[in-house]
Amino acid sequence: MNRLFATLLAAFTGILAVLGAGPIAARVGGWSRLAKSYPAAFPFEGKKLLASGAMGPANYGFSLLLGADARGFSLETTGFVRTGHKPLFIPWPDVTAREVSGLFYPRALVGFQKVPGVTLRLPKKTLLELRELAGSASAFPEVS
Repeated sequence: MNRLFATLLAAFTGILAVLGAGPIAARVGGWSRLAKSYPAAFPFEGKKLLASGAMGPANYGFSLLLGADARGFSLETTGFVRTGHKPLFIPWPDVTAREVSGLFYPRALVGFQKVPGVTLRLPKKTLLELRELAGSASAFPEVS
C-alpha cells in the first residue's frame, strides 16, 4: 500500500509541476501583461508556424504557434505550456522588430507598443517566414 501511495503522490506532484509551469512562465516572461493589452478577440484563422522563442527568462522551445495576416500578429502556445497563456493578437502598428546577432544565428527582438519592456526573441528566419505569411508590407518592416 505504501508503494501505491508513493506512486500516486509522485504522479500528482508531477502533474501539478507541469500545470504550474505555464502560469509561472507567463508571469515572469511578460505574456500575462501582453494578454491584458492584446487578448485575441477571435480565433486566428490563418496559417500558423510552430516555432521556438523566448520572453525574458521564459523559453518556449517548439511550443509557440505564431501566425500573421494583413491585420497583425498572432501568438499562442501548445501543450502543457498553454496553461496560463491566453492567445494573443497584436495589430501591426503596435509591433516593432529589430535584428540582433545571436551566438549561432541572427535573432529578432519583437516589441509591443502598449507593453514596453516585454520582448519576444525569435530566430530571424522565423520572423521572415511570418512576414511571408502576412503578405503585408507592414509586417516587421525594420528587419530585412
